[in-house]
Amino acid sequence: MKILKHLTKIFVIIAILAFLAGAYFQFIEDEGASIKMFLAAIMFMICAFISRNNDRKKREQYKRKK
Repeated sequence: MKILKHLTKIFVIIAILAFLAGAYFQFIEDEGASIKMFLAAIMFMICAFISRNNDRKKREQYKRKK
């Protein structure tokens, strides 16, 4: 279960990095790249929320078995 917690953190870190890269591309006025990076950030945040939700479900199932 620890690997899943780390997976969520990895997705969040990648999302933050993608957002910062998108902000940089927006600053240098490269619209196409900035939009792609912002979409990547949104997708990684969605992955993080799904991963966290799966963690909760597995934790609840583990508690029920005890």
